[in-house]
Amino acid sequence: MSPVTGGRQTGRVALVTGASKGIGRATAVRLAQEGALVVVNFLSDADGAAETVAEIESVGSKALAIRADVSDEGQVTEMVRQAVAELGSVDIAINNAGIFPWQDWTDISSDDWDRVLAVDLKGCFLVSRAVYPHMRSRRWGRIVSLSSATALHGQAELMHYAAAKAGIVGLTRSLARAVGDDGITVNAVTTGRTLTDGFQKWFDDGTLSLADTEASRDSQAIKRLAKPEDIVGTIAFVVSDDAAYMTGQLLNVDGGRTMR
Repeated sequence: MSPVTGGRQTGRVALVTGASKGIGRATAVRLAQEGALVVVNFLSDADGAAETVAEIESVGSKALAIRADVSDEGQVTEMVRQAVAELGSVDIAINNAGIFPWQDWTDISSDDWDRVLAVDLKGCFLVSRAVYPHMRSRRWGRIVSLSSATALHGQAELMHYAAAKAGIVGLTRSLARAVGDDGITVNAVTTGRTLTDGFQKWFDDGTLSLADTEASRDSQAIKRLAKPEDIVGTIAFVVSDDAAYMTGQLLNVDGGRTMR
């Protein structure tokens, strides 16, 4: 297939964390279809990252897979350095990497709490800070962090995850005010239950029952669970020039379960 030309993101470089599967992979491929070169971040799923790279290359774009733990400042710094060295810049950062262990709140240890907050919230901060100088130098940048509708309506078994995802909202609004004069927008996208590998695992191992899943679905205006592809259109819009005057916003994409 010939290289993508004339797309909304042609000539730009996008870094997508947690891009070996699910929403991260779908986002990486969508941005590649719009012309972006893509950094595919992963932590443990090297095979999944390779599959994402292959999908990106199949649409005529270029991808670079980089292993890094987003909660580790040194690894994040090195990831961004390598991305800039090999692809020339980082213009778009999608903070998607996250973990969501299902636990009764009384069983959450201090280490459990710290790890979820470190990956799901601190990781957004570290990646955003690392890419900022490169966006500032070009006077153009887009930062989008994936939050969750869980942060809005709560989930007893995901208390640490909900807290982290709620923190992303405050981080997004504060960062938007900090970097607005640099030509950078910062937004967050909340998602509802989405048919990713992680969600499917809950269903397969009995963590979620069919009745629970149906109850969640039936509380929505659009009565089906999301697919990763349902989320990426909003992300693609927010990082485009069409959304240049939108910043500090929380865009809810959960089929109408939460209406604000």
